[in-house]
This record gives sequence, C-alpha cells and structure tokens, in this order.
Amino acid sequence: CASTAAGLFTATRAGVFKWDGNANAWSMLPALRSMATPLAITFGPNGEILAGTLHGVYRTADDGATWTQVALGENAILAVSYDALHNQYLSGTNNNTASESWRSTNGINWSLANNGFVSLRVCDYAYTPDGRVICGTGWQRPVSYSTDGISWSGGSAISMGFSSGTISLGLAVDNAGRIWSTTESQGVYRSDDAVPTHFTHMGFSGGNAVDVRITPQQDAIVAHSLAGVADGNLYRWRNSTNSWVVPNNLLPAGTGLIDCALATSNKDLLAGTQNGCYMSADTGATWTQRITGFRAGNRIVQSLEKGPDGFLYAGVAGGGLFRSAVPVGSSFVSVNVKVFLEGPFDGIALMSDALRTQDMIPSLEPFTAAGFTQAGSGGGEVLSRSVLAVSGADAIVDWVQLELRSSASPATVLATRNALLQRDGDVVELDGVSPVIIAAAPGSYYVAVRHRNHLGAMTATTVALGTTPVTVDFRSTSTITFGVAAQKQVGSNLVLWAGNAFRDGSISQLKYTGANNDRDLILVRIGGTVPTATTSGYFTEDVTMNGQVKYTGANNDRDPILVNIGGTVPTNTRSEQLP
Repeated sequence: CASTAAGLFTATRAGVFKWDGNANAWSMLPALRSMATPLAITFGPNGEILAGTLHGVYRTADDGATWTQVALGENAILAVSYDALHNQYLSGTNNNTASESWRSTNGINWSLANNGFVSLRVCDYAYTPDGRVICGTGWQRPVSYSTDGISWSGGSAISMGFSSGTISLGLAVDNAGRIWSTTESQGVYRSDDAVPTHFTHMGFSGGNAVDVRITPQQDAIVAHSLAGVADGNLYRWRNSTNSWVVPNNLLPAGTGLIDCALATSNKDLLAGTQNGCYMSADTGATWTQRITGFRAGNRIVQSLEKGPDGFLYAGVAGGGLFRSAVPVGSSFVSVNVKVFLEGPFDGIALMSDALRTQDMIPSLEPFTAAGFTQAGSGGGEVLSRSVLAVSGADAIVDWVQLELRSSASPATVLATRNALLQRDGDVVELDGVSPVIIAAAPGSYYVAVRHRNHLGAMTATTVALGTTPVTVDFRSTSTITFGVAAQKQVGSNLVLWAGNAFRDGSISQLKYTGANNDRDLILVRIGGTVPTATTSGYFTEDVTMNGQVKYTGANNDRDPILVNIGGTVPTNTRSEQLP
C-alpha cells in the first residue's frame, strides 16, 4: 500500500486501479501482463509508476498506457518504493528461502543491494527523518536499516524486542522518527527511537496486522485481520492519549481486510479488502463499499496508494490497475451525457465502431495533443484496452470531451473530462460503463460536448449537477442547444456536424475552400498528389470514422464537408456554436 500527494492506488491480483476518493467509481489503467498480479505500487519523480508483481517489477512512464518488465524476472515482489532522499528505487524479492533487496537509480536498470542483508521475505520499505532506510523483513531479523539502501544492519528478532520468527508486514514512520511495524500474528510494534535497535509491543495478538499508516495528527492507523476468520478492521492509536481506539462501527462481516490507506483528512479511512474497497469519512462511524468500476469476481484489493497527482490508485486481483476519476478530497459531479456523431452514425440508432474493431482507438485521450482546452483535473486520461473488447450497442466508438462552463460566463471552461462514447450514444467513464465523473463543485453549469473532427455543442441553459448522475441528451430534439443549428437533424435524432478536419482554434469552423480549409488536409493525408489514394489510421481527416481517409469515390471524407456547408456554394462555412 502506498500513498503520495497525487492519489490513492490499490494493487490486486488483477492489476492496479485508481480511485476517486469521493466518487463511487474506479477506472482501470491499461493492464500489466495478464498474470502479473500487482502487489505494490510506487511513484517516481518524473511521473513514472512502478508496480511490484508476482512476476517482477513493471514500469510505465506514460501514465499506464504501456508497461515494461524491468527487473527481477519471475520473482514475487511484495515491496517496491521510491527513496526520494537518495534518489533511488528499492524492491525486494520474496521466495521464503533467501530474499534480497535491489536498487535502481532510474527504475530501469537494477543491481543487488544486499550487503549485510538477512531476510527470507521483503515486505515493505519506509524512511526516517534522519535519512535511514528501513526494510520490513522476516524471521531472523524483522526489521533491517541502512543509511544508503545498499549496506544493511539490524539485530535478531529477540534482541530487537520481537518474538522469535516475527515477520514485519508493514512499516510507517512518525514525525519523531519512530518506526511502526505491523506483523504476521504478533501484533504491532514501535521502535523506542529513530535508531531501530529495540521495539516495544504496542498491542494485538493473533491474526495479522497487515499495514500501518500515520495521520497528520501522528495517530497510527492499523489494519488488523482477525485470526481464523475472514474479518478485520482498522484501529487507531491515539497519540494524544497513548491508547487504542476502536472505530464506532466495524467493517461489514466477511470483508477480509488486506490493506489500508489514508485520504486527505484525519477522519477519512480507506480499507482494501477481499471484497473491494471500503471508505469512511467520519473516522469509522459509517462505511461505504467502493467497487463501481471493478470487474465482477476481481475485487481482491492487494494495495492502496495515493499518487503524486492527487488521485487514488488500486491494484486488484485479476483486474489490473485502476485510477480514480477525480483527485481525492476534491468535489465532483456526475453527468450522463448522450450524443451522436454524424460521421459514424447509421441514420437510425447506432454509430459504427470501425475504429474499435480495427484497434485504432488510442489508449491516451487525443484532445490534449490536439490543442483542446483542459481544465480542472481533465487531461491525460488513459483507457484500458480490455474496455475495447466489448461489442454490440455498448461498444466504444471513440473518445469525446465533456466541458463544464461557468453559469456566469459560458465562454469560460471550468472543468473538463475526456471520456468514452458508446455506439448507442452513451458517454461513459474509462471503465466503459459508468456515468462520467468530473472534478467540480455541485452547482449549475453549461454542459458542452466536443469531438476531434466534429463541431461541438453546448446546452442553451445551465444544468444543475450533483453527485447523482443527471442526464443531458444531445441526441434529443427536446434538448435546446446554444446558438443556431448547433447540431444536424438526421431522422428523429440530432447529431454533431461532421467534417472538422482542421482545428481552427477554440471555436472551429467547417470550410471547403480558402485558407485553413478542412478539405485540403484530406488530400494531404493521402499523399497530396493522387486523389484516388487512401490511407488507414486514427486521423482527424477520417471524417466518416471508418478507419480510412479517402478523398474521392463512394463514402469519401471530402463530400460531408461540402454537404454540411450547404452543398452548392463551396465558399460557405459553418461555425461551431460555442461562445
């Protein structure tokens, strides 16, 4: 379990997930190796994410779009950590015979850092204020320490105050530099000072104290699984009274506690369990299960981490890496937008998913690179390729961008969210099914929807949004939009105008001739000289969105532009109806 200023993550046997600390949904980052089983997560100084798995260490430098196995082959990795003071990564193997500690300065190239190391299991790393690296190990020496992450020291279990054979499962360090250690079946220990030569037993016996976190008030939060049953709970050591406090209400029976994490305040508790994540915003008085976005049958949460971007991340058994839609602690609204794009629309009730079937839809949202405005926490969204396996009416057509605009100044974009469009017109979260969550305070907003090669549209009046999804149906003629003829009517439905191959700026325009027109780009894309040529790919010039750019002949991408500016006068234009 790991926490940074960026968000909360959890690792499971299925992968790593990222959580919206307030909303009720997870979104999955592109999967690691199918059997990798993320068990630990850490974050590098330049946006890297490293995951310890059953099959070594994996790394991504593009927000989870691609992963590379970088170290330790087929070893199980229970601990991977970034040491900011020494600018290095640490990871430890777990083979129950002679485990090792490894280090890397870039997260890619690793070397053995095992001088004086004694362990049969490496479970966690932590760092003291005076620069010591602490490693949670097992049996002969429950805790090892180092000044550089290379050479290690520590006494035997008995000499350090532990019971013989103690395994340290989780570590945390308070502001006084004291090391807290949660153990397998032996309870909770705390070092007497910042030099971890001796520990005092702080409580609990039986079961496993699986993890520990320190709150801003220097209380210790311990996740404790009860002996012999599938239950457990989070407990708080009150620093002010030097005593344990039981939450007002225990977690529901059968949760099978595995891990814990802290959000942004002293009252927020999060628990990773055998049945998903549970959250309490009132110091344990009430608990809410948070599993929306997880796959059915894949809810065993192996680790929770708050990343440097403010989001929550989760690794789930058999599921992958998931991320929250908005940063933890931020307000949010939920909206159920529906829209049709003219380019792939069949004229009746569905859009073509040709880009999906040809595996052309990118994992990373395309709007930031195309110059679209991003606001709030919008931008950088990444989908999991597994979402693209869904066929039928809920199959994904492409990315779209949602905007929330100021009620006082509709030209001002306050928040954005890049989301996925289904064939039937539903705009959904990155899990491919949930209503979209946007980081914004509940209130009234103009809602706009935009696409990379269609003209966007916006509601004519504000819409009151809150945490319960509100439907905004741009397909319906009863939804009044801003401006004049903001959408095109096809049969009984409204669609966004197709043909915006050239992005003019903040407000786009369809042009067939003249400077910066949309038609010429189509010819350029196919080579610029042979009008009958074609090219395949994910291009804005593919107005019909069938995966092929075509200048002449049946179903070409040039004709819709001429039709949409009137069909007869090539110098006409059509402007996007946004303020």
